[in-house]
Amino acid sequence: MSVPEEYVGNALTLYYDGTLMYDIRITLKQLYGYSPTRATVHLWINKYRNKALNVYSNYFPQVSSFWIASLTVIKINRKNFWQYDILDEKTHFLLATVITLKRSQEAIRTLMQKAIKIADKIPRVVIGSMFDTYLDRNKKAFGCDVEHIQSKKHLSEYNIEIINCLDRVFFRRRNILKHLRTLKTMNEFSEAWIIDYNYFKPDLLLSHQTPAEAAGIKYQPKSWEDIVKWNL
Repeated sequence: MSVPEEYVGNALTLYYDGTLMYDIRITLKQLYGYSPTRATVHLWINKYRNKALNVYSNYFPQVSSFWIASLTVIKINRKNFWQYDILDEKTHFLLATVITLKRSQEAIRTLMQKAIKIADKIPRVVIGSMFDTYLDRNKKAFGCDVEHIQSKKHLSEYNIEIINCLDRVFFRRRNILKHLRTLKTMNEFSEAWIIDYNYFKPDLLLSHQTPAEAAGIKYQPKSWEDIVKWNL
C-alpha cells in the first residue's frame, strides 16, 4: 500500500510533539481509517530524520552573543542521562544538544563547540550554572572573555520568561526520550527534534515566528509533511 504523504507527515508531527507510538497509531486510525504498524512508523522516523538533516544542514542562524544553557537529568530504568542544551537568548534558536551518561566537562566542551560552529561566533554571555568552571578554564581557547551568569536573581524578567517557556516546550521532548533505550537513539531523536523546534514551531514570545525565522533564515520546507514531499 502506498501511504499518502499527509498520513506520514501527520505521524511525524505527532511524534516530535511528544506523542507516544500507540497514540500516534490510534490518531491515524481515527483521522484516516489507517493504523500503521510500529515498525512502519519507525521506518518513517528514520527515513525522514535523515532527509531533514540533509536539508537543514545548509542553513546558519544569525544569533546574538547572549546564550542560555540548561542541564536536565532524565531517569530511565534507574539510570541517569544528562542532557545539555544551549540556545540564543534573542531568537530562541536551539544551537546544540548533547546527551551523555554522566555529567562532565567533556560534554560541555562538545556542546560549546557544536554551538559555536552553528552560530559562527563566540558568545559574550552564557547563562547556566554548570558552565562556570568550564568557561574559566577555556577562555584562552575562545580568544576572549565570556561572561558567565549563574544566579536567577541576575536575570531580567524576560530571561526568566524565556526559561520558563522553554521548560514547557522541552517537557514534550522528555516524554519521548524517556521511552528510548539507548544513548544513540536518544541523540538521533534530539538531532531531528532540534529541526522540529527551530524550523516548524512558531514561538509566542517571538510574535509567532519560528526561531529560524527570528534568526533571519529564509527556508523551505516548513513542516514534516513538506519534508515528506520534498525532492532533494
